[in-house]
Amino acid sequence: MNFTSFEEVPRVESDCEFDVQSLAGGLLDPGYQSLLYMTSWGSKQHDEAHAWPRIRRMKGFRQAIEAVGGQVHESPAARAPGQISAEIFLSPMPTDWNDPYQIGELAIRQILARKELPEVVLCANDDWAAGAMKACGQAGLSIPDQIGITGNDGTVISGYGFIPLTTTIQPVSAMARKAMELLGLLIEKKPLPGDAMVIKLPGEVAWRDSTRRPPSQLPRGS
Repeated sequence: MNFTSFEEVPRVESDCEFDVQSLAGGLLDPGYQSLLYMTSWGSKQHDEAHAWPRIRRMKGFRQAIEAVGGQVHESPAARAPGQISAEIFLSPMPTDWNDPYQIGELAIRQILARKELPEVVLCANDDWAAGAMKACGQAGLSIPDQIGITGNDGTVISGYGFIPLTTTIQPVSAMARKAMELLGLLIEKKPLPGDAMVIKLPGEVAWRDSTRRPPSQLPRGS
């Protein structure tokens, strides 16, 4: 099989839209009503390959909020009692590009300067979440009692902090197995399944101590 462009190459992806939708939807179950999704800025340095996960994750966040009648804003907005409200927050530019945690730290400092805080902040990745948790600790805020923090990507370190991080875990092993399966078909010049051009595999949410947990994830007897 000959490929003339990247779009013609079969690929296996994490279903990041579904994962963030599951995370945000799950956070509504324990009663969170004010949610903020922290994501990156758009720039000429971000090509389509870098942009698509960011856009799909934001879409998943919107879908979870709008599915329960909530509203998603792009700036701080007053929330009526009992109403679910959410915000998409664009992170600030870092001062040190070699520090993967700084963006989360700088962003949460801007958020903490507000009169009204979100109940939970969903960070675009686990590194940003680590920086956000550091800034919350320095400000004297208790996690998750005063503010919840989540990550994304399910890095190994996310489960080993002083406060283990709620995050989404990508199905890396399943993605690798599926990719090897497709590669085997290509090598043997066998026909590919009809849906093989883009295969999306869902991950899972790891519910940990940085947020309140949905009732279904509480230990028995809680």
